[in-house]
Amino acid sequence: MRGGRVAALEYSTVFSALTLIGLFVFGSLSAYYFSFYRELGLTPSNVGLAQGEVLARAAYWLGSLVLAMVFLLALLGSLALVVVQFVRWLRRRLNRPPPQRLPRVFRRVRPFLPPAECWVLAALVLVIALLQQTSLPLLDAAVVLILFWPLGHVLGRNRGRRRLSIVVFSLLCLALILLTLGQQGKQDAEHLEKTGVARDTAQLMGIEHVYAVPQFAAEVAPRGYRQGRMLVLLGSGTDDTYALYDCAEGQVYRVYTGQVSLHVFVPQPNPSEPEGAAALSRLQCR
Repeated sequence: MRGGRVAALEYSTVFSALTLIGLFVFGSLSAYYFSFYRELGLTPSNVGLAQGEVLARAAYWLGSLVLAMVFLLALLGSLALVVVQFVRWLRRRLNRPPPQRLPRVFRRVRPFLPPAECWVLAALVLVIALLQQTSLPLLDAAVVLILFWPLGHVLGRNRGRRRLSIVVFSLLCLALILLTLGQQGKQDAEHLEKTGVARDTAQLMGIEHVYAVPQFAAEVAPRGYRQGRMLVLLGSGTDDTYALYDCAEGQVYRVYTGQVSLHVFVPQPNPSEPEGAAALSRLQCR
């Protein structure tokens, strides 16, 4: 019975952790998509990206993250095992007893060190700063660590407050991720507006876009559009409309599917290749 209870507790903890990570992933993707398409005057649903699709992508990202974590833990565990075995072998070779003073010093200093939540939040800030290529990523992480160090000690004095500490820092991490990805989505949309090319970050987040030359019906041709000019089809479209971005005019056209025919270029032009550069020149971005 005791072993069964322990196993049930472990399964419950794992399930809770996966649910929390899933909420993080779903919220992050939603924030990015909303910010990206809002910059273009659209919503995710306008390009066929409903909540069910976002949830499916979140499940895919969650599965990939779990596999990556398992692989990383296995790798780090193997490395730690090698290091531990090497240290034991070295001590046996030197025939020295393990030091007794260092554990005592560590036990005295440990209550004053930042709790694990602070280190996780600082590490998250460091990773985000490195991805955004800021000038002083270590300084940003150090500032966050110092600011939330006292909060971690106040909340973590007993077991009840320890749980509150985890909740508070989880919410802070979620807010930081949502804010960062929202800003990143806006920057990626601005890059698409200027160049007609989606960044690697946008493609990694699942932003769908293809280049197409539309043939509009005479009565619905957008004002300012010149026949034969290439446009960017955003997303896969809905059941009744397409969202087409015109680089030259800086406008998004929402056209009924029955009023336009698209000649899509597959595969997408690569800007690094001459043919891709020639195709992108037809976008005539401002």
